[in-house]
Amino acid sequence: SRSRVSGAGEREAAAVTVRKMKPLPPTVAFHRRTPEFTERSIPDALRRSHRTKAEVWGRIVVLEGRLRYRILASPAKETILDAGNPGIVEPQVEHEVEPLGHVRFFVEFYRQSTVADDARKAIGNVGEVVCGGTYAENREPDARGTNE
Repeated sequence: SRSRVSGAGEREAAAVTVRKMKPLPPTVAFHRRTPEFTERSIPDALRRSHRTKAEVWGRIVVLEGRLRYRILASPAKETILDAGNPGIVEPQVEHEVEPLGHVRFFVEFYRQSTVADDARKAIGNVGEVVCGGTYAENREPDARGTNE
């Protein structure tokens, strides 16, 4: 059972702590980001139990105010997120958020990355940045007039 206390003298349940969450693992890569949400624009789906897909991590970034982040897996945990304390969402872990007054935040999504993915991205980026195109497009033509 979850305790919810609201009102001008808002109190936090004994199980709620303001603590630093563990960081994202080094094996994930940025995928995308949501728009900013406020206490008035938070989609209902974020306010009730939901989860990310397999191998997808989330990072809840609070810009202003505070957000209660509930991890509903056993044992259930609650923490208060603020500008100095982002929330980390592990893959497929059931969770929900609740604004504590005025709040502005967004969610970043990260995907599990492999060494092959990282190498392909790095090589692609080097080719685009250094050469302005692919390796084959930027090689000098050989004696036959081709760049193969």
